[in-house]
Amino acid sequence: MRPSGPGIRRVVTAALLLVLVASASGQGAERLAGGVSFYADFDQSVHAWYAVGEPAEQSGGGGTRLVPGLIGQAAQVGPAQGGVYRPLQYDAGRNIGTTGTLAFWINARFPWSRPGVSRTEETYRVLLNVPGPAGNFGFLLYHHEWPGTGPSSLYFCTYGLRPDHQSYSPAYEFPADSPWSPGEWHHLAWVWTPRLKQIYLDGNKVAEDDTPWQDDSFRFESPMTLGLRPGVESSSYVPAAATFDEWTIWNRTLSAEEVRQVHDLGKGGESLRDALSLAETQSAAKSRPPAAFRTGNLIPNGSFETWLRGGWIVEGLDDFAPPVELDGTPSPPDGRACARVPLRSPRPDRPPGGVILRQQLFQAKAGEPITLSAWARSDAPGATMDLRVWPSYVEASTRPTSRAFPLTHEWQRYGFTLTPTPAPWDAYFPEIGLTATSEGTVWLDAVQIEPGAKISPFRPYEPVEAGLVTDQPANLFLAGEPVRVRLALSLATPSDLGGL
Repeated sequence: MRPSGPGIRRVVTAALLLVLVASASGQGAERLAGGVSFYADFDQSVHAWYAVGEPAEQSGGGGTRLVPGLIGQAAQVGPAQGGVYRPLQYDAGRNIGTTGTLAFWINARFPWSRPGVSRTEETYRVLLNVPGPAGNFGFLLYHHEWPGTGPSSLYFCTYGLRPDHQSYSPAYEFPADSPWSPGEWHHLAWVWTPRLKQIYLDGNKVAEDDTPWQDDSFRFESPMTLGLRPGVESSSYVPAAATFDEWTIWNRTLSAEEVRQVHDLGKGGESLRDALSLAETQSAAKSRPPAAFRTGNLIPNGSFETWLRGGWIVEGLDDFAPPVELDGTPSPPDGRACARVPLRSPRPDRPPGGVILRQQLFQAKAGEPITLSAWARSDAPGATMDLRVWPSYVEASTRPTSRAFPLTHEWQRYGFTLTPTPAPWDAYFPEIGLTATSEGTVWLDAVQIEPGAKISPFRPYEPVEAGLVTDQPANLFLAGEPVRVRLALSLATPSDLGGL
């Protein structure tokens, strides 16, 4: 994924065999590479350095601060300037399995234990929130303070066999005589199977529960939120004001010895990124069968007929503001709707770079031309659209192939042809960057990437594309509020589905 600043990022769409090439633990440490499904070190970007899920692995948290960490930089999560909470979110569906291990370093900006301090209500400081079935908490990892003067606890909370039942164990109660003070780095690890949950602190197992909590139908849903999911805040549930480093997920359970090795690596100043190598993966890629390259439009939901659920990820909009919306009022060039993107004036507390729309990976043959095009118009002074194509493997020196176009008040089609350079898995991803010198709106429609050196009439990715759309901004509803959901269809020709 494109970093939000100069940085290092690897995006790969298939499961990778990562090889640990150099560490103090020798052959034992090499086994730590097996089963890694997600890794973010936050050194130069909040984007995942490696993930097997969606290509846009960072889908929220544009205001998250990068601060000095245990190793390099780290991500500081919690209430931001002005009291606006900016969570850090990632795809969960393919990065977290029903069996796995999560490990990270944390520097809490609040006292973990306050012996003798009387509290009038419970406080839940949430470290991680991952939805499970029916929108319930799949995981809820949090620090808990009871009313009164008792010690605090760390909980590994799950929903499982009964959707209405929350399993609060295991829990680790911090000893009153050894509080975890603000400013200290500590290592946490969480290990789980359908009938096991474990908590490790600084390489030592401190809690365990073997009560079954999953059935065969259990699956995690997106997003994985570092901190508290927006909209859940209350006087009791608050995001944990903390700094995270070396956030790593495995799709297998690590043994107690392996958890200790991960802890020792970090304590010795070694990053997992320093030890991971893609050499064997790249070697394996050379021997894989040739890719079956698509023809036609390589972008799903290019005309935004099915809202943004067809692979589009948006960065740069305010938290809690309505996302990019469907809009049919400017008579879109294709179909019944287009994307309406609000542009705001630059402010110190907003991330630079305007608004970015990003699509999923597509495959193309290196050395042969492809053409990226889009229809656009804008009422914002100085509005510019930057069309970009990135290779799936991005390093600090990598730059996209791009072309910038000034926008006018009238619908126009813009595009350019490029010749992709070789990339792992023949994979690339497109971006559309939108900026303006003042506030206003940009409308987008009929985005297309196609093989060849010319712009052809727009064609959808598939003959029939579908999505669920609501009339509520950001799909946010109050408890008990009626919800109206409609099925949006995009048909290539009127004959599809009998002309519906």
